[in-house]
Amino acid sequence: MKNIIFCIAFAFVFISCKKAAVTPVYMESADLYQPGNVGSYWIYRNDTTSLANLDTMTVTSQDTVIDGAFFRVVLGTPSKKKSYFNRFQGNYYVYNFASFIGENDTLKSFIGSIDRVKFLFMKDNVKVGDTWSDEFTDDSKKYKITYKIVETDAAKMVDGVSFANVATVKMTFFQGVSISGPLGTTYFSIPGVDPVYHYYAKRIGLIRSSAGPKLYKYLIK
Repeated sequence: MKNIIFCIAFAFVFISCKKAAVTPVYMESADLYQPGNVGSYWIYRNDTTSLANLDTMTVTSQDTVIDGAFFRVVLGTPSKKKSYFNRFQGNYYVYNFASFIGENDTLKSFIGSIDRVKFLFMKDNVKVGDTWSDEFTDDSKKYKITYKIVETDAAKMVDGVSFANVATVKMTFFQGVSISGPLGTTYFSIPGVDPVYHYYAKRIGLIRSSAGPKLYKYLIK
């Protein structure tokens, strides 16, 4: 499948292990950068002149527990792949969704499959200059992704449609090299892998990625 299903992250506040307490708490929050109401969907495409190879992500009513927290199951179409998303204390997480980072062939040759990695891809109440990072190990090699907020509350156009309150996240990729002594692991940029920019509109979610996909249609329940 083309690299067009990624970074769709659906936020959920899980403050209780009782399922009845999950949905009402989440739905009270209106200004999320990635809504996650059950039944909501997002359709993305790479080619603005063709409707072929559209990819849809749909929020299901299923939950699963990962690292002691509830994650909502999101189903990809036509891939039928299940991914898992969570929002806790203003942090948005995704699990089993390798292509969300916008992997190109060069990046895949370094990192490979990262389906079983949990990423913190977005935060609430962000401001320009905010940064954070994820570190993980794949095939005994260490990697790091850094995130930086480069814009907030901006207006963006996607194929002639205007979106307000958009935050832009810059993702940069590094490979770790172990160095003896107090330095431990040092991270270096991966050759040929450019940063990826993701654009999130409040109350809508991901509207565009510099790696290719653009929002074509959506429905927020």
